[in-house]
Amino acid sequence: MTEPRALVFIDGWCAQCRAAARVLARLDRCHRLSVRSFRDDERYRDAGLTPDDLLARMYVVEVATGRAHGGYGAVQVLARLLPLLWPLRPVLAVAKWTGQGDRLYDYLAARRRIIPDPRTCAVPHAPAECTDALVPPPMDEDPDRPGMRGRR
Repeated sequence: MTEPRALVFIDGWCAQCRAAARVLARLDRCHRLSVRSFRDDERYRDAGLTPDDLLARMYVVEVATGRAHGGYGAVQVLARLLPLLWPLRPVLAVAKWTGQGDRLYDYLAARRRIIPDPRTCAVPHAPAECTDALVPPPMDEDPDRPGMRGRR
């Protein structure tokens, strides 16, 4: 298998981030990406990034240059690396030029849900993320499908 062209660092405690990683994996037919949770892989430090950087935004680090792109810039790099996203590049460029791309990315990133990994947070003196995390809403039984649980 060939070396990936970019490392994509997401927050593995974020359900939206994990879903985005699954979509990227499906779109990455040429195996150009390696998607990692920054909570499990500290290679982001080689690019001069900190955990605080990665709590705020997704980052793409280009392997050849070591250059890091965060937030909406990372989305644009992903669109450049993944041929199936090439048709979106003009729209992404206009959104960047108008400032809407960064604004939308920051809006969505600020509203993501962090659900800590119990393997990490089950220890005494757990990090603040563990005690301050948003807990998902309870799942009620689906009345149309007895025995099945789902959101209403």
